[in-house]
Amino acid sequence: MQPITLKPSGSAPSSKPVLANSRPSNQRQPLPPYTPITVPTGAKLVESSEFPKIVHINVGGHRFMTTIATLRADPNSMLGRMFSGDHPILRDDDGAFVIDRDGRHFHHILNYLRDGSVPIGLSRVDRIELLKDIDFYGLRSLYSIVGG
Repeated sequence: MQPITLKPSGSAPSSKPVLANSRPSNQRQPLPPYTPITVPTGAKLVESSEFPKIVHINVGGHRFMTTIATLRADPNSMLGRMFSGDHPILRDDDGAFVIDRDGRHFHHILNYLRDGSVPIGLSRVDRIELLKDIDFYGLRSLYSIVGG
């Protein structure tokens, strides 16, 4: 099947025709070289004994204060691993630990780790956003409750 040549609409004629039903070339564009980044610049491993009892966290610009015990409440979660010294972690200029996530729903995560409370009355959008965060933090039991 031959491509159909169409003239562009408008007052000025164009020197280049527009092709309809044309397919892109079978040639692939070369990919840039792969350079893995495993540890963000400035991140370092913190020994578990170096974490303070009161922890200040910056989650996407939202600031929180909690205890190290709360963050380690689920040792298999991402937070449990981050604050046990297993993963490198960034600190901002104020010394708060940085988590590069949207922090709008992080208070729900902390409340669950503190006392097992779960949010109620969330909109559909908020619930979906919270489920994404719960999945990222690896809180399987909370996911099964909120996810239904």
